[in-house]
Amino acid sequence: MKYLIFAFLCVSFALNAQAISFSKEYSDSLNQWNTLNPSSYSFVVYTQSEVADLQTRTTIEVTNNVVTKRSFWKRDNYNYNNKITTWEENTPETINSHNEGFVAINLSTVYSQCRNNVLTQDPIKYNILFESKNNGLISKCGISAISCEDDCFRGVWIESVTY
Repeated sequence: MKYLIFAFLCVSFALNAQAISFSKEYSDSLNQWNTLNPSSYSFVVYTQSEVADLQTRTTIEVTNNVVTKRSFWKRDNYNYNNKITTWEENTPETINSHNEGFVAINLSTVYSQCRNNVLTQDPIKYNILFESKNNGLISKCGISAISCEDDCFRGVWIESVTY
């Protein structure tokens, strides 16, 4: 019985340590973003599927804290056809009119959704990932089911931020 209690305490400590680590890295990254506080910038969200041999990039442009443009690029190499699809939305009426691509939101909203929808997930059910490799700014925030083996990541992977 005491081994079971010891094992439970070890797992509990490890999960808490992971949560504290994510919390600090998230807070540091959010502080970096708030310190920069650019009103105009762009960022590129990347996705890939190894199973379907698919890659996408959605570029979101923000001007005066409002999304003003969303561009999309997709390379679909399923069956080795290497099909390329592109489109651009650049008016208030067309932004978010396509079903594909990352939704047109600003980085402040990305940070908020990361904190509220990802970092609060149960670490027993999900691998939780947060990275800040864009000069301290958010680069990945997402989850994958622990039992999943291929194309498991659900979240945002920000390839670059330009301001």
